[in-house]
Amino acid sequence: MAAPTPNPRYEPVSPGALLARQFVTLLLLMISLAISFTFLFVQQPPPPQSAHATIVLDWPGMRPDLVSPALTPHLAQMGNDGVIATDHHAQPPFFTALTAPKTSGQFSLTPSAKSPVAAPAPLVATPPASIDPFVTMAQVALNNGLSVAYEGVGGAALLQAHPTLTNAFVLDGATAYPTELPSQLRAAHLTPPGDVPALDAAHAPDTARTEALTQAFTEFLLPKLKVASFLAIIHYNDPAATGTLTGIGSPAMQAALREDDNALGEIFTALNAAGIQDSVNLIVTSDHGLVDVISPDAASAASQSSFAPTNALRTDLAALIAREALRGANGVLPDVGAQGVSTGAMTKHTTVVVTPYGGFDIITVPDTPAVAAAGQGSAQTGRVELAQEVATFLEDIPQVGAIFLNDSLGKVSGTLHLSAFGPLNADTPDILVSFASSPLDVRQRGTNINQFAGSMYADTASPGTWGGLSRHDLHTIFYAVGPGFKQGVSSYVPSGTEDLVPTVESLLNLTTPAHTPGRAMNELLNTNADNGSATPSTRVVVSDVPLVNGDSYMAVLVYEDYLGREYLHAGGIIRKPGATPLPDLQTQAVTLVEQE
Repeated sequence: MAAPTPNPRYEPVSPGALLARQFVTLLLLMISLAISFTFLFVQQPPPPQSAHATIVLDWPGMRPDLVSPALTPHLAQMGNDGVIATDHHAQPPFFTALTAPKTSGQFSLTPSAKSPVAAPAPLVATPPASIDPFVTMAQVALNNGLSVAYEGVGGAALLQAHPTLTNAFVLDGATAYPTELPSQLRAAHLTPPGDVPALDAAHAPDTARTEALTQAFTEFLLPKLKVASFLAIIHYNDPAATGTLTGIGSPAMQAALREDDNALGEIFTALNAAGIQDSVNLIVTSDHGLVDVISPDAASAASQSSFAPTNALRTDLAALIAREALRGANGVLPDVGAQGVSTGAMTKHTTVVVTPYGGFDIITVPDTPAVAAAGQGSAQTGRVELAQEVATFLEDIPQVGAIFLNDSLGKVSGTLHLSAFGPLNADTPDILVSFASSPLDVRQRGTNINQFAGSMYADTASPGTWGGLSRHDLHTIFYAVGPGFKQGVSSYVPSGTEDLVPTVESLLNLTTPAHTPGRAMNELLNTNADNGSATPSTRVVVSDVPLVNGDSYMAVLVYEDYLGREYLHAGGIIRKPGATPLPDLQTQAVTLVEQE
């Protein structure tokens, strides 16, 4: 057996050698001190600034309870290393539409829901427009000369907002800039997102599109960006696309989440390969949550055995209103009329137009001869009477949640004014209808078969949806890591989607335009900015309490306030048998929507 090799840390040394070593050590120490004192009086150059580069990944439909080391290991580790906003809020899709400038095409019929109908020519309802924070963020970056890579939904909107792009790449399923970008990707043996077939239930999850977007960025666009100063925004379809088709937490949705997380890992790898991993800020967020759809018989969509969506899940408000209208003058909707209900095209007989958006419905009372007839010749009187009839009728529908009535149409007991969401304009809808999601109100199951909570009725045939007032819909994620963020910090103060733009502009050292909504999330940023002693507060908006078929009925909205910004936390309704004192009902309603 060979003798062990001596370890210099443990082997004894001779006294002479020890004295020599001590002399050398003392000499080196004196030299080091001399150098240190010299540097005290020499002005040092400032440390190099980190490159201002930021990547924002949007995982629509992502909820906080979907993040886990098992399902999303890269995202979970990113939260450990960086920052997490634990109380992050979505903006309801109707909120920005109600407060958007008149030129952005909010809720309306074309040409106008309230314009006279001279002939039975169809007027098609258009979807709501909203102020897209991702488009706004990219536009500000472009205006300041930054390189921009914009992938996913909204490419056309960016091109319209900024028609003279320079040093930018725009890529989604229908839009590309430069126009030769898709052919360049094909030449590089990469798949443009536009070449990926549309997702359907038989092909969920949407891993092909996720992979196409990720590879286009990591292998083609990233090397072309100015490393010192760029903004990249990537919208994935999942988990929302797969979740709406298969239910919350379904095996297909979990596979989609793993693919999103793998994409995050590929981006980290690409940044490491480029040697810029320490100079790029990376954000993962979601612009809305997701909930299961409850069929009208209260069976959760997640418990359905069918993989494909069926109309059995839909709470069809137009059909419910039309069915009641057939009773004529003897019913609760005497002015609607048997031909009065429309879901798109309308004629001179139309009195009510219902436009479904999944988690909520828009109801418009147009200026037609039938509406004027209901008002004894006055179109405005007819609109008021019809809107109030419909709102009163909807309060008695168990699947309906909070109802909002346009301020110009008077007040119906139990409803809330639309101004609760912000200033109104000429294109504001007449009635906004949310759907019930509070467990005690609809007796829904608290947890679906995949062990995920959150479900509500909806005007859609899909097993999953978004756009309502459920806490599981309004609460989203914000994870970030990079030189611009603190390390290992979880923030518990409210924040929201509208804060994304000023936060990213702060990271990029851009000046936020004065009209930009939101605030920079200084509690997460690695700067000297301080929120001071600001503390969150809560504001509750409640309706009065009518008796609906003998039950006390109340609509409620709960807002969280921080630094002058309000975030919608949750909303819903509560019904209690018999007459219930207002303070008791309010306390119960707030508790219900916060725990839903």
